[in-house]
Amino acid sequence: MRDQQQNQKKGNGDAKATGPKQQGGNRRFRQARPPRNFWKSLLTNKGFDLLVIVVGISLAFAVNNWFMAKDEREEENFYITSLAKDLDKDIVRLTSSLAELKDDYETLVSYVEEFGRESVVGDSLASVVVAILSVDSFEGDNHTYLSMLSSNKISAISDPELRRKLADYYHFYKTIERFEDTYSNSLLDMNSYFSPAINYTMRSIVNRSVLSSVQTKNNLLLATSHLEDGIERYQEALVLAQALRKSLQPVQ
Repeated sequence: MRDQQQNQKKGNGDAKATGPKQQGGNRRFRQARPPRNFWKSLLTNKGFDLLVIVVGISLAFAVNNWFMAKDEREEENFYITSLAKDLDKDIVRLTSSLAELKDDYETLVSYVEEFGRESVVGDSLASVVVAILSVDSFEGDNHTYLSMLSSNKISAISDPELRRKLADYYHFYKTIERFEDTYSNSLLDMNSYFSPAINYTMRSIVNRSVLSSVQTKNNLLLATSHLEDGIERYQEALVLAQALRKSLQPVQ
């Protein structure tokens, strides 16, 4: 019986000895609590990282857009410079052609007013006819504009008003071409009529009957009408060209 009591005490001692160890074992598997303000710090850090990413992307887009705008501006200025050079050539040619048409018109009108009078020298008709038959056609310089049309680069000009002026001016080429076609056909008819009666090289009258012929006066009056129309067309083209030239300024 004494042995039983000793064994019981021993068992109780063992139980007491193991108790704290079991409690310690349970504490080992318990999750550690996050430090104070952990979530606030985490969100702050993540928010800062996200802000850095957003700012970086925004800067990348801004830099890319700046380079794209710079390239587009350089391309536009290239076309503007080229168009301006073409316009400068056109203005010189239009001014020269207009002056020639006005000279021919004044010469022709002066002769028509004196036509049929005895005071008119016969060979003066030859000089008038030779002058109006030797008209030069206008050769416009629209290479840059045609190149832009064929390559769909008209949109490179950012100003819609400038694009409209370009279209209006270069479309006006057709008006000048129609005048020149009509006038050229009329001059061919005049040449057929006058060539048997006038020596163009010597500028002298071979058949003096043309000096009093009604058909002669009609031909001269018709030429006068064509020249009036041509002068009006060239003046309008010159105004368009000069206005367009002033609008062709480099983009800053």
